[in-house]
Amino acid sequence: MGLAYGTYRDRLRVIGGFNLEFTRYLSAMAIFDGISVHPLVNFSYKQHGFSFLLVRGRQPGLSYSISF
Repeated sequence: MGLAYGTYRDRLRVIGGFNLEFTRYLSAMAIFDGISVHPLVNFSYKQHGFSFLLVRGRQPGLSYSISF
């Protein structure tokens, strides 16, 4: 949980999220940016991470990350 100041609307917003880990490799997350909720499903293996997300709960997207 936190606070963010947005210059577009010139106001302070509450932001936050949570993460649920189902297995060592699979988790789900919800991020609240102060306006919309963005749910994600994450799969990680070694240093690779794959995410499926719904921007504003509607628009699908994919993400890939690598840690080193």
